[in-house]
Amino acid sequence: MKNVLARVFQRISESAAIARFGDSELEKVRLFVALVARNNKRVFPLHARFSHKGIRFSLTFRSHADLMLFHEMFCGHPYSIQLSRTPEYIIDLGANIGISTLYLHTEFPQAKIAAVEANTEL
Repeated sequence: MKNVLARVFQRISESAAIARFGDSELEKVRLFVALVARNNKRVFPLHARFSHKGIRFSLTFRSHADLMLFHEMFCGHPYSIQLSRTPEYIIDLGANIGISTLYLHTEFPQAKIAAVEANTEL
């Protein structure tokens, strides 16, 4: 297990070094997802730290599905909508492990966000 993680993090480090040469934060996310997706399932749970729009956070990916959801949120921007004003409050119902909550926080850092997940096993 340690060997698999060492290889994953080595590849992440190499890609992060490449990504520093003018690529955006989203390109770093894409590289991270691609590198982890290439590896064996045994890399999960995977702990990672990210920074997006100046906000730092850490996540624990439990599975490939978590990783794909992260990619969808931060690279696909499914919640990119034009609002007439900046929201003061956001309620994230069905928050799962909080990936959408983190994305909304990076988009609306001044908003107060409540995240609710009914499944106590998450």
